[in-house]
Amino acid sequence: MIDPRYKDLIYRTVPLPVLQMALPRVAPGKSPFLPPIIARRAIFIHVPKAAGTSLKIELYGAATGGHRTIGEYMAYDGARTRDFLKFCFVRNPWDRLLSAYSYLKQGQRASMRDKAFAARFLSDTQDINEFVLSLQDRALRRQVMVYDHFRPQSHWICLPGAKTHAMDFIGRFETLEEDTNRVREMLSLPLGGVEKIRPSDHAPYREAYTAQARRIVADLYAQDIALLEYEF
Repeated sequence: MIDPRYKDLIYRTVPLPVLQMALPRVAPGKSPFLPPIIARRAIFIHVPKAAGTSLKIELYGAATGGHRTIGEYMAYDGARTRDFLKFCFVRNPWDRLLSAYSYLKQGQRASMRDKAFAARFLSDTQDINEFVLSLQDRALRRQVMVYDHFRPQSHWICLPGAKTHAMDFIGRFETLEEDTNRVREMLSLPLGGVEKIRPSDHAPYREAYTAQARRIVADLYAQDIALLEYEF
């Protein structure tokens, strides 16, 4: 079993051919290739707080597998990863950060891990702007920005060290129903609507940020903004 404290370091620093030889042997039970994924021949990279829980249930029968990076799939089985459809949904970084903060702060449907994180890092902040300003502290920022909900979207959809994504299709939260139906068409599934299973309650993001907080978020997620072509 790979210690989660070191997993990211391993994926970033160990050469991919070495990982592909070693991981199936040393951690066979941790393969991201669950039977429903193999059956669909489709890898859905579920970026936290970018929508997708309902689609994962529709595709795989359950919200299974957690949040796995494309690098994890490639490390376990590069040939299968290249052969399968790879897709994700992304979201405006300012909107996603506000959604993640609100979800954790409100605590509704949050896991015990999420609640513990929120109690430690969010409890002293009254709103998104206080939280963003607190991230100017380097030590705090290092701890917060490696939590799943706050990791850049590029972390999930790019291979380690790559500046471009490794997806065959990128859907957007802003056109969620339309892009979900595009995925359904690719997989020969019936078209339909989209249910948002874990929504958070917050104001529109353009109304939530101060000018200073807006700039800080732009710096924190500069790679996402450039890669995914978002603007405030």
